[in-house]
Amino acid sequence: SNSSNTASATVSSAALSVTVSNVISPVCHGGNDGSVTVNAANGTPPYIYSINGQSSPSTSGPYTFYNLSAGSYSVTVQDGAGNTASTPVSITDPAALVVTISGNTDIILGQSTTLTANGADSYLWNTGQTTQSITVSPSTTTVFSVTGTSTAGCTADAQVTVNVSDSNINLVVNDVDDVTCN
Repeated sequence: SNSSNTASATVSSAALSVTVSNVISPVCHGGNDGSVTVNAANGTPPYIYSINGQSSPSTSGPYTFYNLSAGSYSVTVQDGAGNTASTPVSITDPAALVVTISGNTDIILGQSTTLTANGADSYLWNTGQTTQSITVSPSTTTVFSVTGTSTAGCTADAQVTVNVSDSNINLVVNDVDDVTCN
């Protein structure tokens, strides 16, 4: 007797998908030099990627979008067969560089004070000095400012007013009695 076995299999392919393979935040707070790399899977090349209205050229592999600021985006891919898939992506904003100035801000005419900047890697004062601390002896109340720069090139500014007074003693003589010593 002849017997015949028939096997059948249904092959289904997974649906087109898009994944985010790399996210790079902007270098500085508020910058727009971030990037996102995306990759399509299970579709029919070529692919066209888009992120918030910006589209890639037709490609068969991953694509990187540049010049992005921090925020939430939606990445969409369309394959050669017209299928689409989307995924959200978030780019975080690095912390802002904060520069502060410490030091005595109330001096007497003829005195000096040392102002010290903190929070950055290098400094440029409005006096032209490039040290972290400066010693100043203003003759009148003066505003001192500094721009701090991180190693990544991010900048922040700070300023302080040094108040100058004429003297620290207000001596008032109201009455003098004759004093006799024996």
